[in-house]
Amino acid sequence: MVGDKPVGQVDRNDLRAFWDGVRWWPANATVKREYQGLTVQNIIAKGKAADVPAPAPNTMKKHRQRLSVFFNDLVEAGTLSKSPITSKMLKVESGEAETGRPFTEAELRRIFDPATFLPWAKKSAHRFWGPILGLYSGARVTEVAQLYVADIEQVAGCFDP
Repeated sequence: MVGDKPVGQVDRNDLRAFWDGVRWWPANATVKREYQGLTVQNIIAKGKAADVPAPAPNTMKKHRQRLSVFFNDLVEAGTLSKSPITSKMLKVESGEAETGRPFTEAELRRIFDPATFLPWAKKSAHRFWGPILGLYSGARVTEVAQLYVADIEQVAGCFDP
């Protein structure tokens, strides 16, 4: 977005340009044929012209946090004297109410009702095991989705018929 410049020269205006680019970056642009071979600026221009939807607030929040960690690590390493990211740049309105509350017993019964859950879950193994692992471990969806088969082990006696 701002050209090839030393990281020590990145300033707040560069970051604002970057966030504007992120806003207009089409979803999955790096793998879509219509964007292949285009420059970053051309992809963003096409995104603006198409009025692509903005990234979800939580996606923007993750991008901001990762960029903040990047610059803070450079400050800690002595590469930069100060991060160009301000606390104001890190604030993002989520627009979503995150209750963080667990499912009620009635909700769990409805989700795992054998009459509906089993036919749905039979379509793919992850449909069965993902919700089961979440139910018994308390893990979040994203945590369960990152698991490998090697990450799962049976504790003696559990689930034995």
